[in-house]
Amino acid sequence: RPKLADFVRWPMTVCIAIACDYGYEKRTPKVIFIADRLASGETTSIDQAQKLVHITENWYVMFAGNDTSFVTPILGVLNAELEEEVNEAKIALKLTEIYQTVRINQVQDAVLRPLGLTLERFLSEGKELFPPTQYAQLYYQIESFDLGCQFLIAGFRKGAQIANIFHVQNPGIFFPAEMLGFSAIGSGAANALSYLALREQVP
Repeated sequence: RPKLADFVRWPMTVCIAIACDYGYEKRTPKVIFIADRLASGETTSIDQAQKLVHITENWYVMFAGNDTSFVTPILGVLNAELEEEVNEAKIALKLTEIYQTVRINQVQDAVLRPLGLTLERFLSEGKELFPPTQYAQLYYQIESFDLGCQFLIAGFRKGAQIANIFHVQNPGIFFPAEMLGFSAIGSGAANALSYLALREQVP
């Protein structure tokens, strides 16, 4: 089986979820979670982060990014709003909704509030308030604003024998990976996914 060392030979961050043990008698389907321990904030980083978080029964989330400052508030709201029995659709929709809300709030605080504007007002009146060049610059700042973090979620809906795996990334969209049986996030994700594909990893 792949070992963590196979994925982290270089100074990068990666979180991986792999579904396994499907179709074997007397084996319960599982998800293997693999992650480094590097977490970065706006001004510093640590190498002892716990990147696997239990969110509700049978569901776990991992996080990665060049700025993980917003991980705790996003997961805090997610935990508060999830019921005990959930499925992948509810978790995906709720997490993307929270992600988008936090991102919009940060865009407003960082880009528009210093100008006395809300996002709604900028979108409706911005072309009248600013010269074309300044409007285009502000619009680009809003469109390209990145929270700097992404999430990898995996688990089983109650009674299911197939794991659900998906990830959520900027600007708040999710990508399912059930058919593939594995997914990865972080700066090392491309290497990890290529390695698993090369090894013909299957559930």
